[in-house]
Amino acid sequence: MKNETVYNMLSQFNLLDYKEEILKNSKPCIRLFPSKRKDEDIPVGGSKLGGDPDLPAELDIPEYQNNTFSFLAQINCQDINAYNIENLLPTKGFIYFFYDCESFVSGIEITDKNHWKVMYYDGIEENLKRNSISQYLSEENYFKSALVEGKLGVSFADLDSYELEDVEWKDYGESYIEFLECFEREAKSTHQLLGQPKVVQMDVFEEVLPLIQECKNDKNISREDLILLFQLDTDEVNTNMLWGDEGIIHFFITREDLQERNFQDVWLSLQSK
Repeated sequence: MKNETVYNMLSQFNLLDYKEEILKNSKPCIRLFPSKRKDEDIPVGGSKLGGDPDLPAELDIPEYQNNTFSFLAQINCQDINAYNIENLLPTKGFIYFFYDCESFVSGIEITDKNHWKVMYYDGIEENLKRNSISQYLSEENYFKSALVEGKLGVSFADLDSYELEDVEWKDYGESYIEFLECFEREAKSTHQLLGQPKVVQMDVFEEVLPLIQECKNDKNISREDLILLFQLDTDEVNTNMLWGDEGIIHFFITREDLQERNFQDVWLSLQSK
């Protein structure tokens, strides 16, 4: 979305006096636009939501306590590298996201960590093979496939976020909420990599920070160390993914782990209304 469009929207909601704070706390993101496809029409190694994952022989379909995890997404890093303007993501390889839909944990307990998995493969595409998983899942937990196209976008901090807590909104707090809602409609997708998260309940950074600290046994990890790796919104139209009542799944990773391509301690948060 062009800067001119953002300025026009800020003007529309009488927020130009707050422009500096709003823009200072915005972050670039990679918007992901799904389009429904039969799985066989998506090339092996393509960026996608749902369907069956394309894995190398050394990676297995995750499971826990006899529950096979649902496949959420795979990202071909080369597909979105042109929009990786902060150079945070790998320039090549594949990132996979899985979730135990049978448990449907929200990521609010340290023991929840066993119920999702993020994996990274940095080998060649020719080693990938499509793995059928529908036979291991209930119909509602096997998601429809959608091809994904990435585009550079921008994302804004939530009204109640740490970044905006000192802003004196006077009577314009509600206007900022309306601006965010309007911006989301114009953006046409709230699936994204990186950027500011869309918040459904509380500040999601504050929710996951103590859990990541405990998971990594490091109390020195700060909010500023956390990166929104992936945001997956409810999407009944394209994939039949439904996360509670208009819920969203967020995956967070520390900056250090992302730099080292270590996806073992990624934390999930599921928020719904």
